[in-house]
Amino acid sequence: MRIVALTEVELPLLRKCVKSCVEEQGEERMAGVLDIGAYEEFWRVAFTRGAGIFVVLNDNNDVVGGLGGTVYNDVHTDKKHALVVFWYMSPAIRGFHGGLYSARLWRKFEAWAREQGAVCINSAYRERTMPPRVQGFYERSGFKPLETIYRKLL
Repeated sequence: MRIVALTEVELPLLRKCVKSCVEEQGEERMAGVLDIGAYEEFWRVAFTRGAGIFVVLNDNNDVVGGLGGTVYNDVHTDKKHALVVFWYMSPAIRGFHGGLYSARLWRKFEAWAREQGAVCINSAYRERTMPPRVQGFYERSGFKPLETIYRKLL
């Protein structure tokens, strides 16, 4: 298995992984049904602007895990922040080795965020789906809880 940053032309490789994530977590997460075309367009634009990266665990052109994120200028400070938009490992790869691969994905993303001039990384998680070991990873990596997000569908 290889860890690589996707290019724009490789975005279709994400489809199976993203669909698996949505199926596992449920459509309520997105307040709607997955539009894979819109998803790929978001990443195309982020890549074109140099404001996004998608690092994947590639098993013979089968993406079995990935971490995607962006950088943006904070509205309050105008400092660059990095934001994790997607982080998923397929159930078949989870466990000890999945944790090792996740950490490698994370290190690659964090290095990219630093290169972009980000002063911090923001990452959210699904309360009902985050195992304790992921919370432990955040804490060991220096993250502190910052806020809770509430959602109301309109």
